[in-house]
This record gives sequence, C-alpha cells and structure tokens, in this order.
Amino acid sequence: MTTRKDFIAAGAALGAFAPQLTLADAAATPAPAATASATPAPIPKLNFDLAAFDAILARDVAHRHMFSARGIHDGAVFDAMRTLLWSYASIGVDSKDVFPVAVLYHTPVFAGMNDAIWNELIIPNVTKFGKPVGEELGSPKAGSGNPYLHRAKKADEWDGSIEGLVADAQAHFFLCNVAVSGVSQALAGYTKSNAADVYRHIAANLVPNATLAPSGTWSIHAIQERHFTLLETSL
Repeated sequence: MTTRKDFIAAGAALGAFAPQLTLADAAATPAPAATASATPAPIPKLNFDLAAFDAILARDVAHRHMFSARGIHDGAVFDAMRTLLWSYASIGVDSKDVFPVAVLYHTPVFAGMNDAIWNELIIPNVTKFGKPVGEELGSPKAGSGNPYLHRAKKADEWDGSIEGLVADAQAHFFLCNVAVSGVSQALAGYTKSNAADVYRHIAANLVPNATLAPSGTWSIHAIQERHFTLLETSL
C-alpha cells in the first residue's frame, strides 16, 4: 500500500498545501503554459460551497452508502459501488433507490480526472512519480485516457466504470483537494509549468459528478454525519 511518506517522496508534499479554488473560475481556465513563471504562483484557494455539498447529499433515497479509497487497486472502489447496486437489484431494489458516493483521497484522486488530464499530464509523466505511485497507476498507453471512466463496451460485461455508476445511480465522487494540490505541484515540476495553472486545469477537467472537497478525511466524516454508511475499500 502506498503511504503518505511514499507520495511525498514522489514529489507531492501533500501536507504543505492549503488547496483551494472556486470551480466556477476553474472552468474558464486554459491549459497550463509550457514553461513555468519565475515566481511560481501558489495553489489557488478552494471556495468550498458547503450548502452545495449538502444539496448533493440530500437526495431522498432509502439507501445511502459511502465508499472511501486511499489506494486505486485496479478501481476496487468502483467495483465495490457496482457490487452494491447489483446486490440491491438481486433483492428487488431499484438503483434509483440507492445513492452511492465515493471519497477519493491520496492516489485515487487520479481516477477522478478526465481523459484530457490523463492524456496530457498523467500518462506522459507516470514514471516520474516514482515506484509506489507508478505501480498504482500502471502503464497506460499514450492517448488511452482514464481507465476507470468509460462504460463497458458490451451490454453483458461487468461495468465498474464511473460513467456507468453515474448513469445507473447518479453516483457522486468527492476528491481530496489536498491530494489534488500535491499532484498539481508534482506535475508542474515534471512539466516545468506553473502549479496554479496545472491545478486550475485539473479542477476544470474532473470526471462527471465529481467535486473537490477540502480533504479526504474531512469528507469521510462529514458524509457519515449526513447518515451515509461507510466502506473503506483500500483495506
């Protein structure tokens, strides 16, 4: 299992940042410049909307479940969410009566970034993150995009994809902003770009139904306080 020490060693000193950005501003942000400025800009501040967070979680459904992941493990968190839906279906409960959410912290935040970020920044630099993170990300082919994002191609194929979970159960994903900030700093160093620009570019290119949250640990506790059960899929 990748530890926080491993991630810091890979170039992302997660605890050193005070991540924070308004997503509305991020949506209008262009891709980062090819070269870094002489004085790197700090990671922007996240103007986190607690009311919007509450509104996302306020769906009136009978079954409310949270899955947390601090390791990717070949998309185990998404498979667990799909297994939940399959299990409910087997006892006659429709997916519209189930609300699965996931908290992605540490390396799983990569899974919350869309094809553009994977193709432009993650895949070309995957080996630079070092062995622990590199092993979790695997060896994706150039241009292949986010391996956890797209629906299965065959109707009868197991579909542990983000797209499938969103389509079938309106699943939502909360990304640790501390980890995203660390990833942005690391990628800025690898690409000689400005970390603030890289961060804005990532924040504007999350997967569907994804939200940046202050941290993974905060999200796990806050969502439990809103009466969701918890399964940690990285144990």
